[in-house]
Amino acid sequence: MRCTMTLENRRRRDTANHVTRFLWCQVSGILLFPRKEEKKREGKEREGKRHYEEEQEEEQEEEEEEEEEEEEEEEEGEEEEEEGEEGGG
Repeated sequence: MRCTMTLENRRRRDTANHVTRFLWCQVSGILLFPRKEEKKREGKEREGKRHYEEEQEEEQEEEEEEEEEEEEEEEEGEEEEEEGEEGGG
């Protein structure tokens, strides 16, 4: 008589095998899904680059705004000096 495995027992066996394989790979340092891990790493690197580039753009914009403000302040200072010279002369 052949022993048939019930669906529940099959699921238990498959889950146990999967967990055992996963844990074994974790302990031994083997990548279960090397391509998946590689893609994940590339995605993180890409995200990091994107984040870095966004920060660089923001810093550049802030520097440009500061330069514009400094130029405006210098122009206002020059205009005030000219008005002072005209009034005194």
